[in-house]
Amino acid sequence: MKERAEAFYKKNSPIGQKVFLIALTIELIIMMLGHSAFEIPYRGRLTHIAFFLFGCKVLFTKYTKKEWGVIFLLGIIGTLSYMAVDDEWVIRIVMMVVASKEIDFKKVFKYTFFVSLTGTVLIIALSIIGIGGQVVDVRDYGRGAVEARWCLGFSHANNLHGTFWYVVSLGLFVFKDKVRWHHGLLFTIANIGLYLLTLSRTGLVVTELIILGVIIYVYYPKIATWNWIYILGILGTIFCAGIGIYVVVFGIEGNEVLEKISTLLTGRLELLTWWENIADWTLFGDARERKPTDVGFITIVSRYGYVILLLYLVCTLLMIFYQWRNNQWLEFLLLMTCVFYTFMESTYTVNVYLLCNFTFLLLLGTWNHLLMKGRAHESI
Repeated sequence: MKERAEAFYKKNSPIGQKVFLIALTIELIIMMLGHSAFEIPYRGRLTHIAFFLFGCKVLFTKYTKKEWGVIFLLGIIGTLSYMAVDDEWVIRIVMMVVASKEIDFKKVFKYTFFVSLTGTVLIIALSIIGIGGQVVDVRDYGRGAVEARWCLGFSHANNLHGTFWYVVSLGLFVFKDKVRWHHGLLFTIANIGLYLLTLSRTGLVVTELIILGVIIYVYYPKIATWNWIYILGILGTIFCAGIGIYVVVFGIEGNEVLEKISTLLTGRLELLTWWENIADWTLFGDARERKPTDVGFITIVSRYGYVILLLYLVCTLLMIFYQWRNNQWLEFLLLMTCVFYTFMESTYTVNVYLLCNFTFLLLLGTWNHLLMKGRAHESI
């Protein structure tokens, strides 16, 4: 019986790989069109097709008993989340990540880079020639005045800069061996120039963090062994999640530090005191109407409940510890910029487009390694 099972998995592994690639492509197309001004016809059906294909990949994949235990637990949590909020976000993430076992995550990153780069160029080109979204968007962006910001076919100026961060991050990761200081200088100039068009401070900061972090690593790879940086990453993740909850419970009035932070974040913390009430939060969330908030960790707990926020944080922290053990500096950089971006711009990383969140992208092909002890591929 065992020999038959081994033969089945060996025979069907190539089929599973192709099925996963098709599902991944569908998710990438949904992501790129979702950030553009184009409407996605039958978007819900497309996500269902991708979900089904990821499920097929699971059937062609061999898992250990421990992995099946984790899959069973995550499946229950995802199902309860769907039943509570009538939203497929969690269960879709679970199926996509679980299906990615035996997938080469470096190839996934390379494929994602070229697809997202192509999509970005097409969206901008169509906008410029007049058959896509608008080039400049004039509106009140919440800073007390009407502003003109360039969006170049994207649904929002922040999404334009967010996509720049996404594509640059992937490009630097994929081609890290060819990166030199002058590439960093060119990307920095482009980043500042784009900021003058979008006025997205979040996009500017996280993109520059990636650029500087990669350049430093290229010329001083020993930085990957500095323990205190990973410790700061752990503390930073806890802070980004905790400060929002603290503000909802206690407010910011009279607290000079929090008021200053809120001002730097364009009033994001103050808005939490207006629109969020901890009494409304539940274990698995609910389908009630709510005002959108930009603090992503609060979006997660408000919409999907305490359990999903805790799962998200535990997963993030496990990834940091794993990256720390294996000196995975570039992966750590991607994850931490995603943490900061999620804190400041929830609508980019916490939405129906799964792959725009580097947390989930970094789990593809690697999630089962988090169940191991020691360095990469070292089994318990």
